[in-house]
Amino acid sequence: MPTSLNCKFCGKPIDAKDINIQQLIAKCPHCDSVFPFETDDLQEAAPSNNGQQKKATPGKGKDITLPKGISMEQGFDELVFTISWRQTRNFAFFLVFSIFWNAIVLPFVVIALLQNSWQLILFISLHLIVGISMGLYTVAILINKTIIRVSNLGIDIKIGPIPVPFNPNLFLSSNDIKQLYVEEYVPSRTNGKPDLTYAVRAIQQSGDEMRLVSGFNHPQYALFLEQEIERFLHIVDEG
Repeated sequence: MPTSLNCKFCGKPIDAKDINIQQLIAKCPHCDSVFPFETDDLQEAAPSNNGQQKKATPGKGKDITLPKGISMEQGFDELVFTISWRQTRNFAFFLVFSIFWNAIVLPFVVIALLQNSWQLILFISLHLIVGISMGLYTVAILINKTIIRVSNLGIDIKIGPIPVPFNPNLFLSSNDIKQLYVEEYVPSRTNGKPDLTYAVRAIQQSGDEMRLVSGFNHPQYALFLEQEIERFLHIVDEG
């Protein structure tokens, strides 16, 4: 008999293709949340009188252990995470792509400079900007770290040493946090296949949402941060 699992955030049923039995992680196709579960959460779906399946009630979920690439230090009044971009993001992909792209563009730049052809430089300017941006972002992944400080005042996130657009430093007051959850999104595609990426998002008391930290190449990183921050701030997981 088939098993069923409901999303711990929106309560809607999860398709079998979105349930990873080996890693005990599920992804909701309705709200894009990613969350851990236990085998006990999977229940047999018995057909009801009207032919519909009976919904399962998800439990607390399994405990996520500290993954490689994240260090955590806990004091009396503060919890500090140090996250290595190189170990938690797709460094190899960006390195190969950056080298490949710039290897194509660089000869045209050399030719344009030797011939003093500003028309050619203008023609390839967009490709040149992409190449430079990719190179800088690859260096950022190599050396950058994200520092997350969690206290009773709130969550303070700083990134460096290289500033990266769309990855700003931010602060969110603990009084504004209602819930945290993990989001799966697709920033790009490789050979037609989606590059699945994960982030930790916050639901504020006002109902607004904001992305706290993103770019993870595996859900384990985001799930661990969600788990530990909620524990420290005594946020009850609504799942």
